[in-house]
Amino acid sequence: MQPLSYQILPYSCWVTSMLNGLLILYGNKNRMSGLVYRLLHDVLTEDGVYTQGKPGNDIRAVLEAIQIRSRLKVHHYDDVAVANALRKLTFDKQVAICVVNSGTHAILLTGKTDGWYHAFDPDWDGVKRKQEFLDAYITQPEVGRKSMRGKVNLLIEENYLLRSRGGKRGGNHLGAVCARTLTVIEKH
Repeated sequence: MQPLSYQILPYSCWVTSMLNGLLILYGNKNRMSGLVYRLLHDVLTEDGVYTQGKPGNDIRAVLEAIQIRSRLKVHHYDDVAVANALRKLTFDKQVAICVVNSGTHAILLTGKTDGWYHAFDPDWDGVKRKQEFLDAYITQPEVGRKSMRGKVNLLIEENYLLRSRGGKRGGNHLGAVCARTLTVIEKH
C-alpha cells in the first residue's frame, strides 16, 4: 500500500484523514470513487469543514452519500457518545477519524495496542520531530511491524486521548466534550 498523505492546506485535516482512512480500507487508490473524493472536498472551506452553523449537518449528508457510494459502513458520533464509541473500536477492517484539541484538528486512528492508539496525524508540522511524553503521546514512534509503516506517525495513550482539558504541549487529546466528533468507517 502507498504511504498515507499529509494535508496540503492548513484546514484540510479532516478531509485528508478521511481519504487516508478510505485508502487503508480499499488498499488501493484506484478503487476509490472520484465522486467520494469530490464529496469530501465539497464541504471543505478555509475555516475547515462547512456545517451551516450546526455541527454535523453537511458532514452527515456527505457521510451518508459516501456510505452509499463506497459500500462501506460509516458511523458518526458527537459529544458524549464519542468516548464510548472509541472504547468499542476493534480496528478489524475499520478505521476512525477523530477530532482532537477541542474540535480544531482531525487525525486518523488505525489501531490499538496495549492501551495506545495508533494514529496518523496529517499535519506534518505536528509530527515531524520525535517527541515522547510519558503516559500521553509519542510522535514518530518506532514501528516494529512492517505492515504499520507509513500508517502510524503518532501513538496516543487511551486515557490521555479521552482527556477533556489540559495535557502536554501539542494537545492530541479530545478536549471539550461538546466539540468531540468521531467518524468510524468499516468494511462489511
